[in-house]
Amino acid sequence: MTKIDQLEENMAEDRRQRKTKTSIQEALIQFLQKKPLNKISVAEIVHEADISRSTFYLHYDDLYDLYDQLNNHFLDGLFESFETYYPTMQTESYFELAQRLINYIDKNKTLFSIFIKENTVSVVNRLSNIFVDKVMQFEKINKDDLQGYYEIVWSVRGMMGIVIEWTQHDMKPDKDDFIEIVRSILDKL
Repeated sequence: MTKIDQLEENMAEDRRQRKTKTSIQEALIQFLQKKPLNKISVAEIVHEADISRSTFYLHYDDLYDLYDQLNNHFLDGLFESFETYYPTMQTESYFELAQRLINYIDKNKTLFSIFIKENTVSVVNRLSNIFVDKVMQFEKINKDDLQGYYEIVWSVRGMMGIVIEWTQHDMKPDKDDFIEIVRSILDKL
């Protein structure tokens, strides 16, 4: 077998694996829209994804591993947007960052809604802690600076609170109107 043949075979295998994982993840998302994770079985997932049980276990240890990988993939994208669009100069606005994060959440609204519904306190605390740490790093604020720390906590939790509220109200108003509301809030700060 030539290197090109081997490369093409590996690409086809990778494509099949991606399709299988996507099918499994979509099956889980479908069920999570109807019932909590602890009420879903691997049997339901493999039936919906039209795969064998052994194929499921080639990719995931169990349902909780699948859920965690799905959650981590979502959060990685959210944090990537955060790091890419965080203002780097004093004169830059936080609006573009907020807009990008809202767009990302809107694009992934089903997953975000599931994660919030599944375990609101845990998800909010995890997100808050990570975002607070990231802002403190970007702003070069020392943890001993209590004033700076609590300003960041207030900002992060406030933003998260309105996004969660928006999500729990079926993302009404629409994304563009919500972004304008956030712009108005940020302009007042």
